[in-house]
Amino acid sequence: MPLRFLNIYRLIHGLGPLTVLSVFVRHLRSRGVWATLTRVFRLVLDGVRQSGFESHNQWLQRNGLKEAGTASSVFSSSHIVIIGALDLPQCRRYRVMQKAELFRGRGCRVSVHSYKECAEAIDAMQTCTVLLLYRVPDGKDFRCYIAEARRLGVRIYYDIDDPIFDRTVYEKNKNLDTLTASERSHLLAESDLYLRAMGEVDVVIVSTDKMAQLAKSSGISHVHVWPNVIDKGLETLIQSSDGPDPVAAAPVEKAVVIGYMSGSRAHDADLAEVAGVLENILKLKENVLIRFCGFGVLPENLVQFSSRIQRHPFTGYKQYLSALSSVDINMVPLVVDEFNECKSAIRFLEASLVGVPTVASAVGEFRSLIENNVSGILATSPQQWQDALLQLIESPQQRAELVKEARILVCEVRHINTIAFALLPTLNDMAVTDV
Repeated sequence: MPLRFLNIYRLIHGLGPLTVLSVFVRHLRSRGVWATLTRVFRLVLDGVRQSGFESHNQWLQRNGLKEAGTASSVFSSSHIVIIGALDLPQCRRYRVMQKAELFRGRGCRVSVHSYKECAEAIDAMQTCTVLLLYRVPDGKDFRCYIAEARRLGVRIYYDIDDPIFDRTVYEKNKNLDTLTASERSHLLAESDLYLRAMGEVDVVIVSTDKMAQLAKSSGISHVHVWPNVIDKGLETLIQSSDGPDPVAAAPVEKAVVIGYMSGSRAHDADLAEVAGVLENILKLKENVLIRFCGFGVLPENLVQFSSRIQRHPFTGYKQYLSALSSVDINMVPLVVDEFNECKSAIRFLEASLVGVPTVASAVGEFRSLIENNVSGILATSPQQWQDALLQLIESPQQRAELVKEARILVCEVRHINTIAFALLPTLNDMAVTDV
């Protein structure tokens, strides 16, 4: 390659498109089109002559362009680039698309990319003012994003919604015991990757107060809590759905359907907490059906009732909501451990919106959000679980009263519009206007 063209390549590669763009915009505003083009042309020629003799930073300083590579110095509005793990529909809804919806509603441009699509994500970053990484483990792709953000002078946020970064807490989670040895080992090994990633960014965002405490105890100093909430997109999705899943219609007359929703395979230990209770209820109440939605292995003691147990496979988010709305009681059993203490009450929020009452273990956010026997029922023992389920099976009126109060609660304290003020420090920090 001729030396001149090689130098031009080095110049453009070293300066980046933002530098050239910022020079153009800055001088276009102050000097007019011809003066701007002349200025840019002279800078390019100067760069060609000097690119082999001085560094990128030296060239910027000599031309008074120290801040020129930052998109915020060029554009008047924010461009937020979100790069993350987009595999699970529910997580993508709450931790990624919900933020995108909020930012767009406040005049920001938002780009969303899977962290595995490195080339497309890097391209979008060229004009970003804020980078938000969601659940991206440390590795080649992560390092690439960090390096590019630092080169561009972009502030970096990291969002995570499970305490998978704390190996001590993670390995005590009994749900991991139901996985194969290799799967368990792989998940635990990734804990260090998430923790290292969190240590490389400017601010970490988590979903609960308990997670914030764990992050800080792990050495992460700048932590914001962004709780899982309902939003307009979720409400629209529910309103546009076809209602309860017709495939899941109860074959038993006047049947009461208890639903268990599992978004991943690592919840078998949670389900085991109520396996004995469900067996007793199926023996006592012949009109009761159990519907398992998503992943999970049927406990052995329930196999004898297979004719009264329905399975709904893991599907898209809209289909999941349809399946949830087709049950009469939503149960959320959880093992009492530090991992589940970090859990947010997503399944309570969703059930309340689609008109289904919830019985949940008194763990994590369920304990702090649900007012017992008013907006839902909390259980701390097998006997309490059995009493609560039998109570709701026998009383359609109580089910309706719980749903009414739950919906009011969710809309008042867990709607994006009602907590926007609490998020104001975070939003201002991310240069989001018009809050």
